Amino acid sequence: MPRSVVVQRVLGLVLAAILGVGALWALGRTPAPGPSAASPPTGSSSAPSSSDATSGSPAGTGSTTSSAGAVPVARSGPGLTEPGIHVVAQAGSDGGLEVVEQVRLPAAATSLAIALPRASGSGVAAAVPTITGFQAESGGQVVTDTLAVPLPAGGDRLELPAPSTDITMRYRLEGGAERSQPAPVGRALVLLPPVTAAEASLSGLPVVVEVVGGNIRNLVCPDLAVAEQLCGRQQGSLWTTPSIPLGRSVVVAQVDLPPPGQQ
Repeated sequence: MPRSVVVQRVLGLVLAAILGVGALWALGRTPAPGPSAASPPTGSSSAPSSSDATSGSPAGTGSTTSSAGAVPVARSGPGLTEPGIHVVAQAGSDGGLEVVEQVRLPAAATSLAIALPRASGSGVAAAVPTITGFQAESGGQVVTDTLAVPLPAGGDRLELPAPSTDITMRYRLEGGAERSQPAPVGRALVLLPPVTAAEASLSGLPVVVEVVGGNIRNLVCPDLAVAEQLCGRQQGSLWTTPSIPLGRSVVVAQVDLPPPGQQ
């Protein structure tokens, strides 16, 4: 047999032996099978998905989703579980907003200041917003008091049926949009609530504003420091601000308004 063939066979046997020893070593280090990742033990929850870990929700809002693609719903944070204001708004095709505003006061009160949001130097200074369809509940009771129509520049006070710390309002805010020019068709700046910024007992407390809709491009907080003015955080179709001080709570949404008849 040629010498070269013998050498090749010997090298082949040596390589096979090395691979066999490596396999036995790895087998000896393999841990015993544990519970399947697809079947978590009873009483435990599966690990959060990557979408949960990178959602960008501001700390303290406790946003959760009931199913994939659903709009997150904040269950904690200012206006919900601690003193402050929480606003959720959705823009219509005309730039009008359907709004739910929740307020939690630091101490029970019998009335609440309501005033139209105002902005200067934010691109919507010429906007003249109005409130329509105002409804309110306080401490689980319907608020029967009504606001002045039109709401005066200095605002009005909403009388509550009994002392309360928790007030929920739903209303439509119209006239707060300015169409950008020149710009793509439908592009506008929309001034966002709250309408309770004039309430003295809320002074210094935080505000969180959420805007629902796939047509939001960004949120701007013009009263914050320059580096913080692009204040929108996106999670699916929801845009959210971080907690911002009530005294600097002007928020403007850059929106591509949908065609009439669409949302």
